[in-house]
Amino acid sequence: MPDDAVNIGDIEWIQFRFRDLEDDDLFWFHKRRNENQVFRKVDDTTALNLSDQRTFPLDNIIVYQKEH
Repeated sequence: MPDDAVNIGDIEWIQFRFRDLEDDDLFWFHKRRNENQVFRKVDDTTALNLSDQRTFPLDNIIVYQKEH
């Protein structure tokens, strides 16, 4: 059995630079499960908080996407 086996229900996170995401991609700021809100990339400088539908400026920071 491989050493890097993933448990059922575990989420694999992929790290990206914000600007490397495609427009409309979903992303998260943290790899934590609890209270980890989802956001959508609007363009290279703007993100949308999906829970309150507010947009805000964002630099080229590290964000995470879920592995499907």
